[in-house]
Amino acid sequence: MKLVDKVLAKRLEAYPLFSQSGMGYGAKVLAKYVVPATDAVWLVYEGEQQDNDDWVFSVYMTLDGEHWSYGVVMLSTLEGVADPYGRTVERDVRFKPQSIRSCMRRG
Repeated sequence: MKLVDKVLAKRLEAYPLFSQSGMGYGAKVLAKYVVPATDAVWLVYEGEQQDNDDWVFSVYMTLDGEHWSYGVVMLSTLEGVADPYGRTVERDVRFKPQSIRSCMRRG
């Protein structure tokens, strides 16, 4: 499965980088990426496609399920992530856009 399909690309167009600055936990999450069977999660709330067709995302993320931080990550970087067993990043296709706050309540 593609990590960014046409539906998500259209969604991201409405939320370019810095469009939700200052919203904190109220920012609308547009996509959720995970490494199955791990605690790694990237909640994407802004994004822009680059000239080289890569994407840059603003994310709220954790690698251990406990320590969360805001950051920026490239799609190409996510595509290169794998755990020691070879499991790679997947997009949660059941995810519905919601606030960071709502995502944190659901775990």
